Amino acid sequence: MPKKILICLVGLPACGKSTLSSHLLGMNLPFHTSHCCYDDHIPRVDHSHDPQAWGAARLAINRKLVGVLSGDMSHDGFLRHSQHSSAENCDHVLLLDDNFYLRGMRKEIYHIAQKLRCVFGQIVFPVSNSLAVANNKLRGNSSVTEKTINKMSGEIEMPSEAWEKHFCYMKEVSEFTVDTVHIRSKTVLDFINVLRNAEPETDPMIELEIKEKERLKTLHDRVQQADIAMRKLVSEKIKYDRSSGLKLPYKHYADSKDKVLEQLRLEKIAYSCSDEVLIEMFEKFMT
Repeated sequence: MPKKILICLVGLPACGKSTLSSHLLGMNLPFHTSHCCYDDHIPRVDHSHDPQAWGAARLAINRKLVGVLSGDMSHDGFLRHSQHSSAENCDHVLLLDDNFYLRGMRKEIYHIAQKLRCVFGQIVFPVSNSLAVANNKLRGNSSVTEKTINKMSGEIEMPSEAWEKHFCYMKEVSEFTVDTVHIRSKTVLDFINVLRNAEPETDPMIELEIKEKERLKTLHDRVQQADIAMRKLVSEKIKYDRSSGLKLPYKHYADSKDKVLEQLRLEKIAYSCSDEVLIEMFEKFMT
């Protein structure tokens, strides 16, 4: 079964995350690659000055991400996709391009991966503070403030906890040449192959929640099936009564049907029982 793989790209601004992502999108790979650049969807504000707007924008992106991974293609436009078509039913690798300098930011994605049964990984882009500042100045209007970079550099948290077991470090480079991007892409592809052979992690509580939703859906479907079967039975009984000259009120049949369905909803009878068993109960309520 094809896997969905979420990868957080961790590092200061201007350390090569977007450059490498664009390179991977242009490669002909045996899996489908998508790229979400958070900067494209977050207002150009210093998050230390307006943390509310910054946090709300991140939350909106993560909600769209959940929607796309759950099959809602109405949000698909906020992703960039690989330029080469991959085989159908292949793995889907989603590169999440943000600084993710705080562990809590990455854990939000980890919980999404758990809930949606995705494999989770991280790629760390090490870069010195001075080089990040210098590279950032070359980005023109896309640059962030030097103050922001200095703040991130002092607070960045590298993968170290048990749930962060799947990660790799890029080799630090001073400039992004064809050769350095090629070397980095090889490292990333080796790491992605590791993730493609890994199994999604699940939270026991999330597993219980999923099972409960499945149980309720099964029960709901079974009640609907039983309702259809007994409506048919009621219709046949009314036709028979009319042909026999009987005048048993329809409400008597409807009440009996509703009693059986209520027993089924309350799970006083197993929803796996056959229609024949439900009809027997219906006949008992009639007497």
